[in-house]
Amino acid sequence: MNESTAVVIGATGMIGSEVVKLLLDDSRYNKIRVIVRSWKGPQHPKLEVLIGAFDNLPVLKQQLGDGEAIFCCMGTTQKQVKGDKKLYRHIDLEIPLAIAEQGVNKGFQQFLLISAIGANKNAGNFYLALKGEVEQLVKQLSFDTIHIFQPSMLIGNRKEKRFGEIIAKHLMTFFSFTMAGKLSRFKAIQATSVAHAMVNAAADKSVGIFTYQYNEIVHLAAKRLR
Repeated sequence: MNESTAVVIGATGMIGSEVVKLLLDDSRYNKIRVIVRSWKGPQHPKLEVLIGAFDNLPVLKQQLGDGEAIFCCMGTTQKQVKGDKKLYRHIDLEIPLAIAEQGVNKGFQQFLLISAIGANKNAGNFYLALKGEVEQLVKQLSFDTIHIFQPSMLIGNRKEKRFGEIIAKHLMTFFSFTMAGKLSRFKAIQATSVAHAMVNAAADKSVGIFTYQYNEIVHLAAKRLR
C-alpha cells in the first residue's frame, strides 16, 4: 500500500470492533485511526483514537486525516434513535457520506461500506431505502475502489439486546440449511466473518465497485490473506 493508515468509522459496533482488532494485527498498516463517541476498546501503539464531532460534520470531516482505506461500519437502530427518522438518517447516511466525500478530497483510495441485504433506495422499508440511498451516493464518488457488504442478520456479541432479533437469529440459524440458491443471501452471518471479509477485500488491488452478499462474504473471509 502507498499509505499504511486505515480509518474506521463505527469502530465500537459489532463489525467495526472486529475490524479494528484485525487491522491492529495486520502488518500492512502502521496506523489505525478510529473516530468514535467514546472508546473502551484495546490500547495499541498503532491505534489513534479521536473523539468524533458527529454532530458537526465540517469538523468531523477534518478529523478524518490522511490514509489509504476507510472502513465505514456506521449504523444505528430504531431503539437507539427512539424512532427519530431524522437522527437515523444523520447516522446512517449523512455521516458516512460526509466521511466518504472527505475521503475523496484527501486522496483515500478505498472505501469499504457496511450496507444490508435488500438495500434499495426505492424500497418501501425505511431502513432498506436508506441503505440503498447511501450505496447510490457513495458509488458516485471517485474512489479507486469501493467495496459494499450486504449481510443479512448478524450473529455476534451485540451491546444492545433485542428480544425479537434474538428469536429471529435462532430461527434463521435453525433453518439456514434450507436456504440454498438465491435464498442463501438471507442467511445469518457471523460479524467476525464480515470483518475478515472487509480486511481481506482491502488487501485486493482490484479497481472498481464490488458488492458482496452472504456467499461472497464467506468466501472472502475464508481467504485469511494475512
